[in-house]
Amino acid sequence: MRYSEEELISYLCKKVPGIGDKTADAIAVYLGDMESLFENTDELNHLCNLRGKSVVSNMQIKEIKKITGYYFPQPISDLRKAWISVLIRDFVKNSMEEIENTDLDNLLINPFLIKAFGFDDHREVVTFY
Repeated sequence: MRYSEEELISYLCKKVPGIGDKTADAIAVYLGDMESLFENTDELNHLCNLRGKSVVSNMQIKEIKKITGYYFPQPISDLRKAWISVLIRDFVKNSMEEIENTDLDNLLINPFLIKAFGFDDHREVVTFY
């Protein structure tokens, strides 16, 4: 994966229902950089296909703004920090969902990991999870 501004914009836009790879990439090219994502998202209603039809709906534009606000409560100009922030938020969110959906009936414990972590008994495993 490339870690450019356009790739980050595309990555975030794909989180919006109804926006796939091609549309997300078109949005990223249209906006061009993170500063435009923070400041010019409303202008996405001017992004049209070859037939002149708007590529994104007003509802999708609102959702892009919401997602941008979630990932960046304050605008970030450092691309490296922006990517790290997004990836960490996604990792934590996915981890929390996994923990919430796990119970003792579907807990899969890998014996190799138990050995690698040096756990001695079941209490250490449960405490770790």
